Amino acid sequence: TSPGNRPAPSAGYTHAPSKNSLSINGFRPKSAKRFLRISPGKPLRIKTVRRRMITPLVNARAKIVRAKQHIKELERCIATFVRDGYYTWSIKDDLERKAMVLKIKTKPLPADIPLIMGDIFHCLRTALDQALFELIKPEPKKIRRVQFPVVDEGESLTSTSHYGLIEESIPLVAELIRDKINPTQRGNPTLWGLHRMDIIDKHRALVVVSNVAVVGLPVAVSYTRGSMFMDNKFIMQMGQEQEVFIGHSGSEVYGEPKLTFKIFIGESEAFTHLEIGDVTRRCVACVDVALGVLEGRNPYTFRRR
Repeated sequence: TSPGNRPAPSAGYTHAPSKNSLSINGFRPKSAKRFLRISPGKPLRIKTVRRRMITPLVNARAKIVRAKQHIKELERCIATFVRDGYYTWSIKDDLERKAMVLKIKTKPLPADIPLIMGDIFHCLRTALDQALFELIKPEPKKIRRVQFPVVDEGESLTSTSHYGLIEESIPLVAELIRDKINPTQRGNPTLWGLHRMDIIDKHRALVVVSNVAVVGLPVAVSYTRGSMFMDNKFIMQMGQEQEVFIGHSGSEVYGEPKLTFKIFIGESEAFTHLEIGDVTRRCVACVDVALGVLEGRNPYTFRRR
């Protein structure tokens, strides 16, 4: 049949002699086997394949993107702090103590670090609230009640008013939150910690601490008394000054100190003594998975009981 005399395709479906040319509503998938099942020796049959409905949460996803931008800003802030030099050192021949004294002084952490951390936590926590708002689309008088529920240990998730509104509006979403996401202190500690950090940041600046590890010291050699054995590794706090003996008085000094540092969460409620980089990665991944469950991207999400 010439191209101009071909019969009109059936509603929404178009097929040619080759199964790879199948298109549905103008969309051609990478693999037509997802939409076709062909039995050898039988006419071509097109079967409808039920697909999981996916609800993209645009505003909530935008909040995750914004949080990642804050993470890059945090990384730039730390890189600038290191590049500008976060410690100074000097060596003095102390004749009274008859020793070579190394003095190391570190600078305090930039004040922007806890502020940026607060922005990261707030964006990620807000993403969960906005996800529910997009799904529920509440009436004006119920807007203030729309909040992603997170409860402490010992509290009941299903008895909260926020969960009750979700269950009343979309029971399936409430079931997913309860069974899949489990936003409780014991069931999802990362999500619970994110919730606590956001609350703390609303009232005061977050506490971040840093330990500086001195991993190498200069070598002081005295040709008359030899070299003094020193433990060349110790820990000091950021923003402090410390002195250490490295050799006998009158020694010749070779090399310079080598320092490295890590920044930790200093709060006692959540993420205690965890590195901020590890905490941010955990929180982003946790919220991303939670949104995926609510969107229906998890293949086990909408399985009926």
